[in-house]
Amino acid sequence: MHKHRRAARELALRILYQVDVGRRPVREALYGALDQLGTGVRSGLTMALRQVERQTAPLPPTMERFPSQTRRREDARVRRHVIRAVTECVDSVGKLVDDVISHPQRLSVGDALLRTRFAVRAPVRRLRQTLRLSALPREDAAAISALVDGAAEHIGNVMHKRLQPARDTADVLIPMVVGTVQNRELIDERIAALSEDWPLDRQPAPDRNVLRLAAYELLFSPEVPTGVIINEAVIIAKRYGTEESGRFVNGVLAALAATARESPIEATS
Repeated sequence: MHKHRRAARELALRILYQVDVGRRPVREALYGALDQLGTGVRSGLTMALRQVERQTAPLPPTMERFPSQTRRREDARVRRHVIRAVTECVDSVGKLVDDVISHPQRLSVGDALLRTRFAVRAPVRRLRQTLRLSALPREDAAAISALVDGAAEHIGNVMHKRLQPARDTADVLIPMVVGTVQNRELIDERIAALSEDWPLDRQPAPDRNVLRLAAYELLFSPEVPTGVIINEAVIIAKRYGTEESGRFVNGVLAALAATARESPIEATS
């Protein structure tokens, strides 16, 4: 869970920055981040299509191999069917990814993995029928069938490997962003009281939003260890802020943690 929370913090900071500096609506920024998580899964699916496109590309003619016009036409026809079938698999499974990541109420990870099998099965079955009726030599048709089976297996492996981590990150990201935004007034009051020499409007935007995000966790997420929250906030502040950002963020959050965990607050929902 620490890995998913770390990734969620990075995305949450970008969202808060877009809302704070870019005046982007929270919902729009959040859905943009969720789409980014989905893209990480979908890119793995697209690799299956790219591999099929490369491996079915026509070979340049040589002295040993110069296919007839009829054979070239048949090769091109079968290649179109192959690419169409794999594209259909990628598109259908990609829609499942969107449902799981951006609209989790529609589909669970388990249901998406189950539906992946059916989404891939139908196009592959139709392609096999095309290969049986084609004029390709049996060994060539078998090689193409094996290639498509490999693409289907790759799609299934990507879903099993990437979908659950992406969903876990989204499950952390959504309440983190929504909670920080909805409780921003209280969070800003607590931060302002501990950084009187540097009012919020004078702080660099990355520092300000790192503090808001970490303050939300300190105030409303007692299940997350204090040290983890502060350490991650300092790392992010150093990465996106100034040379003094790490020290400044560490000092404010250490002071906040000294009192915040003694009397937890109920978050606004």
